[in-house]
Amino acid sequence: VLFVLQACDARVRTFLSSKTMQILLPLLVLVAAALVWGFTPLRGDSLAVEPSPSNPQPYPLRDARVHDLGALSILYGNGINFKGYTDKPLYMVILALFHLVTGYDYLFLQWVQILFLSLIPVAAYLLGKRVHSTLFGVLAAVLLILQQRNAVVLSRMISSVNVKILATETYVLLGLLGICLLLFHWEGRNERRVDLLLGALVGAISLIRLNPLLFVPVLLLVIIMRNVKNRRKMVSQSLLFILGFAILFLPWALTGTNADGQPFFFVKIRDIFQQRI
Repeated sequence: VLFVLQACDARVRTFLSSKTMQILLPLLVLVAAALVWGFTPLRGDSLAVEPSPSNPQPYPLRDARVHDLGALSILYGNGINFKGYTDKPLYMVILALFHLVTGYDYLFLQWVQILFLSLIPVAAYLLGKRVHSTLFGVLAAVLLILQQRNAVVLSRMISSVNVKILATETYVLLGLLGICLLLFHWEGRNERRVDLLLGALVGAISLIRLNPLLFVPVLLLVIIMRNVKNRRKMVSQSLLFILGFAILFLPWALTGTNADGQPFFFVKIRDIFQQRI
């Protein structure tokens, strides 16, 4: 009905395209996501203790516990993850910042994380608006809000990530939506700073999970294909993208080493080939 109104009624199109609504809609999406997710109870999860009257704190378990201890080690002055192995250093830094605000109150930390991750449906709204229309952006945001609410509700029966547990996947989702928005901005304006930001964002989310490293050759290939007839622009954009990525990713890749001096990045790659492939 809303799509029909938008298509047929000029007043609806004018209302949705007004400056007030362009500012108000992302804020409404942010608040709606935070409230829906925050007030949906987490009834047990493999990565969190089920809250109870005697123990209301959703303490992290398993991988989430490792992430949290790695973050607390930063606050204790013992480095990231007690200077031990990790392939998620940036996520532990983010959790450490959350702990600076919330202390050891995990219910409060959960709310802070939810508020931050509420940027996911906002990014989905902006992306949908860029692809199609304002209403399509709202629809994309609503679907993401409902998807994550269902993930929280079904966490007792289905072991999957959601915005209430200390897992990296939701942060990577936010980063991927940011990459898509930058690509649309890049396509429209072709600004050099976008190449730098694109590389930096890929480097940042690669410090949360290593999977996004696959975007490096893919995006370089996109740059090459778009500028195949302009070698100068191809080289400059490729170098800016690589520079943005290197600024974020290389410091950890070079300095994050184990007791034998082996970079954690290469240790992770070796473990993938030895244990999974």
